[in-house]
Amino acid sequence: HGMSERVVRPQKIKCEALNENMEPVVHEAEGFLAKAFCHEVDHLDGNVYLDRLSRLKRELMQRRIRRLRSDGAWDDPYPEGGVPGDDDDDE
Repeated sequence: HGMSERVVRPQKIKCEALNENMEPVVHEAEGFLAKAFCHEVDHLDGNVYLDRLSRLKRELMQRRIRRLRSDGAWDDPYPEGGVPGDDDDDE
């Protein structure tokens, strides 16, 4: 539907984790790989794209999703009718 907003992520990261043997490992990444690491950690933490937007941009995006949904033009990944990010209105 042509919706996009810029999400700012670090150019360089250091990631500490455990390997398959539960041993600590450290990965360092730059550029696109650093952004990909941050993106995947967001998923693990339960964050979605809209969580990374400013409140104003998030509300505008949610409004557009609702409009597309009511027009029947939204392939709904949230069949229960929720709009991503709606649960944080109290911030």
